[in-house]
Amino acid sequence: MSVRHRKSNSGSRAAGRSSRERPIAVVGVLGLLAMVMSFLPSARVSATPAQDGNPDLPQRCGLDMTIIIDRSGSIGSYNDEMADAANALIGGVSNTGSRVQVISFSSTATAVTLAGGVGSSSNISDLRLLPAEDVQLPAYNSSGGTNWDDALEMARRQPAVTPLTVVLTDGNPTYHNSGSGVNGHGNSLGGSGSYTSSNDINKAVAEADLLKAAGTHVLAVGIGGNLNTSNLSAISGDERLTSTNGMSFAEADWTTVGFAELKTLLEDFVKELCAPSLNITKTEIPLEGDERPGNSWEFELELGSAPAEWENPQQGAAETTATQTTVDGKANFKWEQGATATIGASVTEQARAGWTFESATCQRRNYDTGATSVLELTPQVGPDGSVSWVVPGGLGPADSVNCNVRNREVAPARIDVRKVTLPAGVAGEFDFALTGPGVDRQLADLGHGDTATFGEVPPGTYSVTEDDSTNFSLDSAVCDNTDTAPVETVDPAALVVGEGERWLCTFTNEAAPGSITVRKAAEGADGTFAFESDFAGDFELTTADGEASTVANAVQPGSYSVVELTPQRWTQVSATCSDGSAVGDIRVGPGEDVVCTFTNLAPNPTLGVTKSASVSSVDEPGDTVTFTVGITNTSVEPLEIDSLVDSVDGGAPLDVTALAVTDCDDLVGLTLAPGESTSCTFDLLVEGDAGDVVADVVTVSAHDSDDNVVEDSDGASVGIDDVTPRVEVTKTAGTASVAEPGAEVTFAVAVSNPGTEAFQVDSLTDSIAGGPAIDIATTGSVVKATTCGTVVGSSIEPGASADCTFTVEVSGAGGTT
Repeated sequence: MSVRHRKSNSGSRAAGRSSRERPIAVVGVLGLLAMVMSFLPSARVSATPAQDGNPDLPQRCGLDMTIIIDRSGSIGSYNDEMADAANALIGGVSNTGSRVQVISFSSTATAVTLAGGVGSSSNISDLRLLPAEDVQLPAYNSSGGTNWDDALEMARRQPAVTPLTVVLTDGNPTYHNSGSGVNGHGNSLGGSGSYTSSNDINKAVAEADLLKAAGTHVLAVGIGGNLNTSNLSAISGDERLTSTNGMSFAEADWTTVGFAELKTLLEDFVKELCAPSLNITKTEIPLEGDERPGNSWEFELELGSAPAEWENPQQGAAETTATQTTVDGKANFKWEQGATATIGASVTEQARAGWTFESATCQRRNYDTGATSVLELTPQVGPDGSVSWVVPGGLGPADSVNCNVRNREVAPARIDVRKVTLPAGVAGEFDFALTGPGVDRQLADLGHGDTATFGEVPPGTYSVTEDDSTNFSLDSAVCDNTDTAPVETVDPAALVVGEGERWLCTFTNEAAPGSITVRKAAEGADGTFAFESDFAGDFELTTADGEASTVANAVQPGSYSVVELTPQRWTQVSATCSDGSAVGDIRVGPGEDVVCTFTNLAPNPTLGVTKSASVSSVDEPGDTVTFTVGITNTSVEPLEIDSLVDSVDGGAPLDVTALAVTDCDDLVGLTLAPGESTSCTFDLLVEGDAGDVVADVVTVSAHDSDDNVVEDSDGASVGIDDVTPRVEVTKTAGTASVAEPGAEVTFAVAVSNPGTEAFQVDSLTDSIAGGPAIDIATTGSVVKATTCGTVVGSSIEPGASADCTFTVEVSGAGGTT
């Protein structure tokens, strides 16, 4: 027999919900109950806890669930039916991403799903959630009483409760864990084991309330007719699933069914939960460590036509929706398909940086026939790394497609940049950019010899670029995979980077040449200055108006030096370069024009004067001497002669140009170039006494272009030679003869000075016939009269004379003289 049930539009929990017909085959002896349970409606997902404290079940496939199976003695010969029904529930969610944990109970609870698979353990901590496809329950032997309290406690005390807890029981509780509080597992038992006490119920209700408060939806399924339905309601809620109230499994708290119909009930439950749906189980394969569930991966499902509504994720009618995987690596899509027989579907996984698509396998399950089939997929990887595949054959209203998608963590590649400048070591700062799939990174301020990394990047095609840098031109840019040989020369603008590769991109830039200009500044005079350099060789600069300069000497960036060979007597005031570097270490940067200025101060003007006399001495009292004056400009600049003056023995200066005999007047106003000489002569009377040395000093004065006056002097000495006086005396007798025996004769005497100096007459004497000298300046026995006294003591100048007479008796024999 079969029936179809149309969901009622009445009822507070069912109002406004869509309906779906579910035919269920009904067999067994409990015909009426089977008829009630033969059709089970679906419902939209509700995340809002029900008013009775039992949270509504999310309307999606792939849920983790706890199955609590009664194996008390009252099960009797229905052990196989219980196992088959539980396996139908587990099989229905296999490969959907669901995990299950199974607890069996009689007088006490036992963990069935263990770390090693299906087994048996009384330790609460041994219970494990296992993938549904890995769980196949055997038939159980039933015995003992019924302890809901212990079974619910074991479920409640897990690290995290599951969204769904299904309790399958055929009788009322007859045991409970002793003790006044919860967590009584392992304590002695309370209860009779044969009838139900209030403690048996109350302890179970306390555990169930804690379990529901933790977020699980409890669905209590009473099997057979030997139980009190109020007890089922007490541990679950007040919303009963019947064939007439339009209740869905998502909202239902409890129901009853016969052993024969239990499997069909659970199959219908799974169908409502999972059809139609598409379920993703996401697995990550990391570089290190074990495989793990993939969290927060985004998937998009596009249907061939918009469903009436999306139940998960919740949204209105649209062809496309998207969701992300949970921490357990699950993503679920469920929709209200209505009567549409088949609808096309395609799945897209969004790319994630650092990961690559490994594989996708999908299985279709039809909940009407129970048939499963593996789908042949053709995944397509898009340019952005996303992966899409079409679900072959689409999905029917009773289908679920369950896909296992695996992504592998990509061994990251790395891209480094090395900077080289030509000439080597030239200072500069360079910036780089890396662009590629989801990557936009920068490196700043790299100099010659620096290597920096953009860090790890996923495989892909990248562009490494260098920002333009003033005064540098790109010479070459190549990339090399350092893990391989030989060295590659790949264009960094289109760098294809594979998984785990290490690339080094070398950018070589040539610096623009700079220049060095040497500038000469001469203060006080112009001059010629010699330099030695390692960029222009040896050279000279001759200033004009105090300035001179080389051309701009082109040089490669680097360090250079220039040295000035400072001329004698010049003072180097400063030697500086425009960029602040020293002249001995000129640091020329790329494209830099450096001007180095040498400033020198000229020496004070100097003059060299010489004077010489035409003779070294003259006879006393003196004579005219010709003097020669030599003038030399010993300065580094021209000098104009202003005057020539002479001084004799420190006497008053004489203007040489005004002397009677001179040609020195031609020199006044004459400009002498540096090192140039001239001369002139003049005559001057040099006088003095014998032995005197007459010092004659000439002083020449000149000035430079800045009106700085300079003088120099030189002297020439002329000696006065001692000269012996010269006397000429003439004597004339007043008569030529006298008569014998003799007579007085007057003699005239003339004393003259034919020499060059005056002399003084000391005495005048006369000798007669060779006799003794007679003073003729005074009268006596011989000299009878004389005027010569006036001559004695007088000074007679050169060329002068003095006359006198004296009278004496001349006697002798006749004929004598």
